[in-house]
Amino acid sequence: MRISGRLKSNNGNFRRIAVIKGEGISVAPTLLVGEDLAAGQLIPLLPDYPPVASDLSIVYPASPAALGQGAEFCRHSGRAFCGRT
Repeated sequence: MRISGRLKSNNGNFRRIAVIKGEGISVAPTLLVGEDLAAGQLIPLLPDYPPVASDLSIVYPASPAALGQGAEFCRHSGRAFCGRT
């Protein structure tokens, strides 16, 4: 299937707002659009066909202050998204 259009973005919140305004469709995590789904602002398009799982990459500056924050974020993300510590 070939999909075309004028609007392209790699920003999830921008895509969320565009879809709510009727500008198209998007793949989005429930974390981002769960409230919109519950409120009826968005509806699942293909509920029987979940998206393929993908890796999560976390990058952060190599400054001493960011290292501690980045490491803590990685630990939190592992627990929140993967059930890991």
